[in-house]
This record gives sequence, structure tokens and C-alpha cells, in this order.
Amino acid sequence: ELTEDEHAERAQLRAEYVAAYKQSLINHLNNTKIVDEKGNKTPLRRKARNENEKQ
Repeated sequence: ELTEDEHAERAQLRAEYVAAYKQSLINHLNNTKIVDEKGNKTPLRRKARNENEKQ
């Protein structure tokens, strides 16, 4: 059984890990290119979250 301080520390470390993981994934996707059949490289574009949001 963990103490209250240990639970708090674990939650903080987990949050830091998840944030770092998400940022790493975002960086990876930002550097990913799609190559079509003609060899043209196109960077990935973010998909709109809803119909009103366009990127």
C-alpha cells in the first residue's frame, strides 16, 4: 500500500510521462511525410476536430 505522498508523486510522474509521450508523438508526426506514386513528398496535415475547425 502506498502512502498519500507516494500516490501524489506517482500521479505527478505519470502526468509528466504522458505529456512527454504525447509531445514525442506530435514531433514524430510533424516530421512525417507522405510519398505519392510520383515521389512527391507531402507533410501530414492535422485533421479538423469538427466541421467548424479547418487547418
